[in-house]
Amino acid sequence: MGEEPGEDGRPGRRRSRVEPMRALRRTLEVLEVLANSTDGVSLTDVCRASGLDASTALRYLNALIALGYATADPGSKPKYYMGVRLIRLGGASKIALLQQIARPYMEALRDACNEDVTLATLESGSILCLETERSSHVLRANIPDGTRAAAHASSLGKSILAYMPWDRARALLMRAGLKAQTPNTLTSLGALKAELARVRERGYATDREEYAPGVVCVGAPIFDAPGHVVAALSITVPTLRLPLPELESKHSAALIDTCRRISRDLGFSSAAASAAASSGQTG
Repeated sequence: MGEEPGEDGRPGRRRSRVEPMRALRRTLEVLEVLANSTDGVSLTDVCRASGLDASTALRYLNALIALGYATADPGSKPKYYMGVRLIRLGGASKIALLQQIARPYMEALRDACNEDVTLATLESGSILCLETERSSHVLRANIPDGTRAAAHASSLGKSILAYMPWDRARALLMRAGLKAQTPNTLTSLGALKAELARVRERGYATDREEYAPGVVCVGAPIFDAPGHVVAALSITVPTLRLPLPELESKHSAALIDTCRRISRDLGFSSAAASAAASSGQTG
């Protein structure tokens, strides 16, 4: 009683079939909790929604992080988010098309400047780095695929926020919080609104060691056919090799041109460009 024949015809324990199904069900429950959140979830949230105890939920979350299906904020009480692999499953066609179109342009820009070039999108209120074309330098910033960054503290985030209606950008910033990542991080809505206006004026954003000490970036937006900002590209450089003013003068024009080419291949037009340029100024 209670046993089923195994593949070789010998009696096998029922748990040999029950355990994998239970593990699969629990994994899917945790994935659903992540997928249903727009601002990330705590371990307590996962336990409450899935019915798992804390140690079990944490074990599943860590396994999903290791596989790229979840990410977590740093800290002792992190928030958990969908990872890049889960997002690709949910919006596979859009993300795949974006990466397929952007990759050759990213490679060309990386080859031209020999610096790391990163593609990212805004997801759950933070920047999600989809992929990086890496330079040949030994000294460079390490940006693994799936890395999340605070939108207000990164050139990628500011590139996207600048072309949103201000009311929407402000709501995202307030919900995410304006935590200081470094002493250079802008942490007031007024300062950020002025910064986003400067982004629109010059066509690119900067990161003046706002996310990490010793690292500077320039970023620019990518638009889709209707004129919505859907992603951004950045060039990331250690300040020991290239200070920000030199990074801007050397590579910002090429970055902007690369983003324009990607946007064009996504169907972006000059008519949509006028709408995009003014969309972030409302509110």
